[in-house]
Amino acid sequence: MQVDRRRFIASAGGAAAVAAMGHEDRAEALEHYMTDQLDRAVRLTEAAQSSVEPRVPRGTGNLFRPTASGFEPMPANATLVDFFTRRFAPARHVLQSANHAVQTGQPERTIFACLLHDVTQNLIKADHGYWGAQLFAPYVDERVAWAIKFHQALRFFPDDAVGYEYPEMYNRIFGVDYEPDAYVKTDYEFARNHRYYMEARL
Repeated sequence: MQVDRRRFIASAGGAAAVAAMGHEDRAEALEHYMTDQLDRAVRLTEAAQSSVEPRVPRGTGNLFRPTASGFEPMPANATLVDFFTRRFAPARHVLQSANHAVQTGQPERTIFACLLHDVTQNLIKADHGYWGAQLFAPYVDERVAWAIKFHQALRFFPDDAVGYEYPEMYNRIFGVDYEPDAYVKTDYEFARNHRYYMEARL
């Protein structure tokens, strides 16, 4: 996905606002921007969507986007499909991620983790992996929750063994001196030596 650096910086509040952000905040803002751009293409094709989209308050997810019609009510016994169709849609990034996991023959738990790993961004952007893991942990295999939590830290660290390179986009947007916050580095070191490491890498 191509990212227009100027538009991204403007969406984050301008150059001064980006300069005042910590490294993790910048990464979260970029991921938010990219996810929103993927979903925006779908939203703009929907007839009910206004031609001018209201801005989401900084740090909050799309569920806080003001809408003229409000949300469609959830059924009494809502399923995950209901959440995807009525709250998370269009959710292109996680659907692409889960589809890739299916196409590469990953186990069901990995596919499920791919499907859920970023949906918490509909509520909150900052530390979405940590929040998502807490949200889903009571209901899913512990490896799924583990993958959701640690994908946030692992995205900053390349691993040639699985073909994951450091995102060049981070260099283009933030510069080559970009460094994750200390807690992210600590979690990476922990995850790197954990028996579930590959759960979050795949």
